[in-house]
Amino acid sequence: MFNQITVLLLLIYLIEIVNGELKVSKKFLSEDYEVPQINPGSVQYILKPGDFIGLSKLSEKENDNIQKICGKSDSDSRSFKVAMGTRAMPGQFPWVVGLGDEQAYCTGTIISSRHIITAAHCVSEYSYKFLPCRDATISLDPSKLKISYGGVCLRYDKDWCLEGRDMKSAKVRKVMLPKHFNDNGCENGGDIAILELDQDLEFNEKTKPICIGHFPSTFEGQLFDLGFGRDEDNLQVPNLRFIDASIFDFNEAKGNVLTLPKYELSENQKHRGLSNGDSGGPFQINIGNPIRSHLFGIHSFGSSCFYKKCHSSTNVLLYVEWICERTGICRKWNF
Repeated sequence: MFNQITVLLLLIYLIEIVNGELKVSKKFLSEDYEVPQINPGSVQYILKPGDFIGLSKLSEKENDNIQKICGKSDSDSRSFKVAMGTRAMPGQFPWVVGLGDEQAYCTGTIISSRHIITAAHCVSEYSYKFLPCRDATISLDPSKLKISYGGVCLRYDKDWCLEGRDMKSAKVRKVMLPKHFNDNGCENGGDIAILELDQDLEFNEKTKPICIGHFPSTFEGQLFDLGFGRDEDNLQVPNLRFIDASIFDFNEAKGNVLTLPKYELSENQKHRGLSNGDSGGPFQINIGNPIRSHLFGIHSFGSSCFYKKCHSSTNVLLYVEWICERTGICRKWNF
């Protein structure tokens, strides 16, 4: 079994390279403090021939509904411990989706009934997949891109998914990502993409959106690292897994990339870091009373990063205004 892991959250401030497209705009007030906002400038769309450029934004009424229900899990706090991570139970993280069908090559997060957030590199193809990335192509057919949602098992497995696949499939209509991410070799932030679904999801206890746009300046709370990744033998796991940790130190969340030490496990445990299937998945914070889950980061890259023994996530707080402008998902403090 995994014991609860205590980590020091290190938020390293990386200076954003301004290339005429990327710039810091007005600050976003996250209840307790201000966070600089990044405007990615030019964006790229992957869409069907004849479809309009842009995402279908939520109405004010739809956004109000999102703010009322986001981040609320009907699952209790009990969990079933397994090797190489903690097995998520149905309804425990109802916003996490797999990109793909029975095999998830990336993970994503529901932010509205029609929008999924993930990493830009999950919807790009490269001739060289290490940093700096090279020769990015955005030629995916969105109609062939599917997400799996509403459960925790992608397929049958004799150990963890005896009842088989408990997830539904939904088709993607279009994809939007910042142009500067691939233009800058995947190294200067902006590893973020928004998928628009072909049809709106119906929310229930196993399908809900996560909250966006809140993180207090000081607190003691829970952090969860989730994804459909690979196990210690580099085999694709069939079920959603997570690692939970306690944060005991917090520096201001101003960095474009959140860089954290890898989780140090007890000597008799093997390390479970980020793997391919975890990319694009949520780095979430549970705060408040009653507890609500908020998206803090999007898994970007792993042990290849510049800081020894670390993995990095895109700081979602820097993109709150951008997400609001593009999708209509806008934080309101009265919910």
